[in-house]
Amino acid sequence: MRASGTVLVDLVRPQPYPDLFGLAPNQAGTWPAQRTGFVESVPEDEAAAVVDAVRTAPTPVAVVNLRPMGGAIARVPGDATAFAHRDQAVMATVGALSPEGSGADAGRDWVARTAGALRLGGAAYVNFVAEPGAGDPYPPDTLRRLRAVKRQVDPANLFRSNLNVVPADEPVPARA
Repeated sequence: MRASGTVLVDLVRPQPYPDLFGLAPNQAGTWPAQRTGFVESVPEDEAAAVVDAVRTAPTPVAVVNLRPMGGAIARVPGDATAFAHRDQAVMATVGALSPEGSGADAGRDWVARTAGALRLGGAAYVNFVAEPGAGDPYPPDTLRRLRAVKRQVDPANLFRSNLNVVPADEPVPARA
């Protein structure tokens, strides 16, 4: 891309993800708010309400990300990977960020209202689940498979940050 013309701003470099936004975590070390889920569609009136919500958000950074699913995503069986929600039409993520955590309560309220307007709930995309209980990234069969894998590769649960998958209680038999 750099060969395509004059570079106005060059932001390509290794960096921590939060640095992309120039923001810092709040006192608790977490971002103010984020919700994710799936919807069948976003009718025109809901889309207009979401655009208005972003315009009037109480935080300096507010986002509603709508990602169409289908195509190559839907061609992979839902039980082939940890991402089981391949049959959904649209993945939606609503987020609000504030410098140094100020305005966290207002951001959380805004995210809750905006996610409610989109009718987000239930199934969720694990990489956008900001806190436990904010969506269900794994259907029961997928979670069972992930727990079995975790039992094999991390039985002591060393890698437990973010949205933890607890190792299965029983050892998983070795494959023949």
